[in-house]
Amino acid sequence: MLIEPVQIVQLPFRCTAIVSSGDDIYLAPFVGKGILKMDSYKNFEVKLFTHSENYRIYNFVVTPFAYYLNNGRMIEKFYINQGIKETIYEGDEISSFIVTPEDEIILIEERNQELVFLDYRYKANLKIRNIRARDIAILDGKVYTLTQKGIEVFDRYGNIIDRMEIPERFEKLFIDSLNLYLFSPQADYLYKWNNQWQKIEIGRKILSFVATQNNIYCLDDYGTNLYIYNRADF
Repeated sequence: MLIEPVQIVQLPFRCTAIVSSGDDIYLAPFVGKGILKMDSYKNFEVKLFTHSENYRIYNFVVTPFAYYLNNGRMIEKFYINQGIKETIYEGDEISSFIVTPEDEIILIEERNQELVFLDYRYKANLKIRNIRARDIAILDGKVYTLTQKGIEVFDRYGNIIDRMEIPERFEKLFIDSLNLYLFSPQADYLYKWNNQWQKIEIGRKILSFVATQNNIYCLDDYGTNLYIYNRADF
């Protein structure tokens, strides 16, 4: 049985990535000058951070004071109040990254097959090599790294503390205090971990995904519609 959305929101322009911060949802185009903020009333506001029409956004993180932006070759930090942007890391095919509560960054350099740990000064202080990571997430100080074969869990110092098998290969993961989810943009289903893997049929492809306390937000494969679900239905 397919899970039906409670609301479908048409976006003002095509987006490819979605995150949450507080009560707000943020969406980003693959190429553009800004990110899109959606409040709890479904009102939209464009947050500009560059004058370049061709700025690429592979993925991004929003904190109360800054936007962290990955364009594949570098991670840049845009200070919201000051309106200034600085390059904090340059790499080679950065596929994903996270920002820790201590304002440290952990990133994946896919071409080099490295997991890179940056300190609060954004200097590399640890590299884990020969890891074919696809995506990364963090919860309670544990770093969840999705690889082709499973999920490897590290502490913030790079020590591996757990491994999880996965039912099939996936490209993306999402984790919060309630659940861990796996999905891929070409699949119309996802998996949820609840002491075992549970397959959830969506019936439409998921380009990007984020969960809040009460809702699940799925960006469709065209990037033009946001499907909102009750989390309890999952």
